[in-house]
This record gives sequence, structure tokens and C-alpha cells, in this order.
Amino acid sequence: MTPDYGCTETGKRRYLTSADAHAAVVGTKRRGHRVRPYRCDHCHGWHLTHYLQEVRPKSRARTIPRPLR
Repeated sequence: MTPDYGCTETGKRRYLTSADAHAAVVGTKRRGHRVRPYRCDHCHGWHLTHYLQEVRPKSRARTIPRPLR
């Protein structure tokens, strides 16, 4: 379950398997953190995120309303 520190795109810890990432989730829950694993599109490993939804929040730039015409 040792993470591989190899995701050059995100800088996050990379778990090589889904099972390793899920085991890390159990450890964080014991410390009171709520996280979930997800598959990284960049390194194809597994990372942990505190976002509990499948869809990541939109950036603020996209949420600014357009001016009315």
C-alpha cells in the first residue's frame, strides 16, 4: 500500500492499484478525513480526493454570468 510519488501532472501521491487506494481511504477515515479514490487521466494511477462527488466543481471563471444583451 505504499504510494508511488510519481504523478508529474498533479504532484499527488499515486497508488498503483484501486485496492491500494481504497486501503488508504480506510486509514484516512480513522483520522477523521473524508476522501475517495479516483483514477487519474494523466498517470493512470489512483489518487485520493476530498471531493465526494464524481463531478469536480466548475472553475469560478465558468460560473460568472454573461452580460445581458
